[in-house]
Amino acid sequence: MPPLSVSLRKTQHIVNLHGLLRKSDHFAEPRGEGQPPWLDLAASVYFAVTGEVPEAFFRDPARSLLLIHEQPDVMQILARLSAAIPGEPPADHPDTEPNFVEHIASWVIEGDTLTHSGAPSESEVIGLLERLATADDLAHPGRQDTPMAVRSAR
Repeated sequence: MPPLSVSLRKTQHIVNLHGLLRKSDHFAEPRGEGQPPWLDLAASVYFAVTGEVPEAFFRDPARSLLLIHEQPDVMQILARLSAAIPGEPPADHPDTEPNFVEHIASWVIEGDTLTHSGAPSESEVIGLLERLATADDLAHPGRQDTPMAVRSAR
């Protein structure tokens, strides 16, 4: 897996290019001919990590969730995003994994419901991704592929 910061920055570019799908029954929606599809934040992360937008994202939410959960790198990023936004991810049962996908989707659609701050703009989502990427770079200063390592080598 490339460093987390690389995948987070790829996600930034995907959100910037594709826009952010907010309210849909699916993880992706097609657009006009020659335009990239709309992607929700979880689908954007999946695309950044795998380079793919599976057909299930357009048609089958249950299969989409399975595909997302099968990718440990995607789940790691979603867990980091969930930890960085307000509120707690829901869990179906006390002994089950928190639902990071639902937590992130709710934040993108509704924002912080406790403070009534409203849904984040695409710029705010991109900013959060950048802050997480920078934090990952700072946590791994010796890594050769970080922007900091490239700057310090000059």
